[in-house]
Amino acid sequence: MERPTNNLQHHLTPKISILPSRAMPSPLDTKVLIGATGILCIKLYVTLMIQGGKRFAAGTRPPEDQMLKMFNPSKQRQTFGVVDHAAAAKKSEDKPASGLREKPTDRAVEDDIRWERIVRNDLENIPIGLLTAWAAVNSGGNVVVNTGAIAAFTLFRVLHTYAYAKQLQPHRGYIWFGGVLSVVTLVGNSFYGLSKFNAIDAAPPVTKAAESPTAVELHREPIESVGGVVGPAQWLANQMRGPGPLGNLGIIHGRGQFENSHEMVKIGVLALQGAFEEHIAMLRQVGADAVEVRLPAELDGLDALVFPGGESTAIAKVAERWGMIEPLKQWVHDKKPIWGTCAGMILLAHSARHAKQGGQALIGGLDVEVSRNFFGAQIRSFEQNIQGPPGYGDEPYNAVFIRAPAIVSVGEDIQVLSELTNAHPADGSDPSDVIVAARKVRISAQSTACLIVLFPTGQHSCDRIPPGADD
Repeated sequence: MERPTNNLQHHLTPKISILPSRAMPSPLDTKVLIGATGILCIKLYVTLMIQGGKRFAAGTRPPEDQMLKMFNPSKQRQTFGVVDHAAAAKKSEDKPASGLREKPTDRAVEDDIRWERIVRNDLENIPIGLLTAWAAVNSGGNVVVNTGAIAAFTLFRVLHTYAYAKQLQPHRGYIWFGGVLSVVTLVGNSFYGLSKFNAIDAAPPVTKAAESPTAVELHREPIESVGGVVGPAQWLANQMRGPGPLGNLGIIHGRGQFENSHEMVKIGVLALQGAFEEHIAMLRQVGADAVEVRLPAELDGLDALVFPGGESTAIAKVAERWGMIEPLKQWVHDKKPIWGTCAGMILLAHSARHAKQGGQALIGGLDVEVSRNFFGAQIRSFEQNIQGPPGYGDEPYNAVFIRAPAIVSVGEDIQVLSELTNAHPADGSDPSDVIVAARKVRISAQSTACLIVLFPTGQHSCDRIPPGADD
């Protein structure tokens, strides 16, 4: 089947924006941080008020503050701490003629200095700690580390004030050092989070594909990469309507329109971590109503769901923490349309090899076994032309494999859509043919970062693609 030509490159070039993938802040460490910020701000204000009282007792406030009688129960004269001690000694300490105490007690002066140092210590440490904490939470670092370090820092600052006021030493020094370690931990976790951010390739975001006039190539170098997200839009639109040709998605003047549909298709993209922003951007480019999904309630009203590329372990952990595992399994059980890209394919698999110690939660639904990071680390990423799914013709398309998984075995009800021949596993075993795209009724998955987005349509009309065997 020959694919028709079109000029979609011209229409889509100014519209596609490739953004770095990011990990969304978790509700847990974000809530802890917001609470810690409130606690520490209140603590600082209380400390300042206590210090103000100590300064009244020591007479170190400006003379005009003498009018604030309700804050000066000791009746100490305020002179910025400048006292004529010889003159004051001649006057009565109890009832001077002015009704004010002329000379503060030594203990009052000591307390004033102590609380001034307490405030200065807070001002030196709390802003740094909170700024570091906000950076750590928004950098996508480890949630458990962030939560523990923020809680510890808050506790250490409260205990430090108590130890300073009660003259507890060396306890005060140990507590101060604990707060410093908390901040250092947050700094380290910030860098860890930043190391997982995607880098944007310096090449132009959209260029004309070298060998296919019907392809738009998106150049970037991510860890979590964009999948063939126009493919999901076509496939999901068809699955929502039930059996039938896959060509229900028409491309007209570079803008997607769902033909024969009175309502726009609403597609949810799991936005826990990874390349959800890129999937949403491309789905919207072809006319779908794409929305982010993070909580169970946000699954309501969706026609289809996309699991984007990313870190499958991180996505699974966040999904567990946010109560999404069972609702997603129910979605699969209800046989609603789903598309999984890269990490999304791992999550939809029945089983996964080379999972981290203790394994990871899988949503399941696709009777396949995947091998995580089949091709090795990021440094072993590569591009290769592979054959497209049935109905796309004989011309291969370019696929990018970035820390990609591969399907190593499939069940009887699985249709293989694309394979990579003579693939070299990371473990050094002999090359073999592996599956990189497969589907079941209403579930489809691909392992690659398929940065070539195929448009099997004409400029003004929608060509019909023959349905798969399971449609």
